Amino acid sequence: MGLDISAVDPNTQEDRAEARLGDVGFIHDLRSLLAEYPDQFPMILQRVIFSAAHCGDEIYDPDIMRVIAEECVLLEDQFGNNARVKRFAGTLKAIAETAIAENLILVF
Repeated sequence: MGLDISAVDPNTQEDRAEARLGDVGFIHDLRSLLAEYPDQFPMILQRVIFSAAHCGDEIYDPDIMRVIAEECVLLEDQFGNNARVKRFAGTLKAIAETAIAENLILVF
């Protein structure tokens, strides 16, 4: 069990990109770590990892997706020595950028 994300065509409901962001334990640990920096990672904390296993949530707004991608860059810079955090940030950034480029929505 864990947190999955998909970039989905809102018209056809087709998944264009999908990935597992992490298992429940990792997401819990990441949320605890980032909770110490709420001003630096507000969208990741509030929209992505607020629960380790939420599902059915959607992000339609490309501006929010851009902020999430920007926060991923900061996350990689700040915690890039942690391979799991680096993989999480890279995966989330890639899916968010795909969604922006192809006018898709993010679905958890």
